Amino acid sequence: MKRFFVFLVFVYLDTVLASEHLLHNVIDEVQSGSYKYYSLTYDGLIKIRLTTQLGDADIYVSQTTTKPTYEPDNYCLQSTTCGEDVVYIPHR
Repeated sequence: MKRFFVFLVFVYLDTVLASEHLLHNVIDEVQSGSYKYYSLTYDGLIKIRLTTQLGDADIYVSQTTTKPTYEPDNYCLQSTTCGEDVVYIPHR
């Protein structure tokens, strides 16, 4: 049975104005048990929000490897909650 995960959103959070500005929006499908990799370069606070339409996708973020996985040595930040996943990447 194929399951698909859909809708990855990258959002910049402006702490001074307390408003969000969309940097990048991706609508994509990922098969269950697979990974999809995306990259984003920005010199500010970044909020990554993952909304799953079907199944339960997770977010793994790394500044040291281009292909993070769920293994603890292969990611810097992660969100593995049920429902919407959110990760904040601090300003460099």
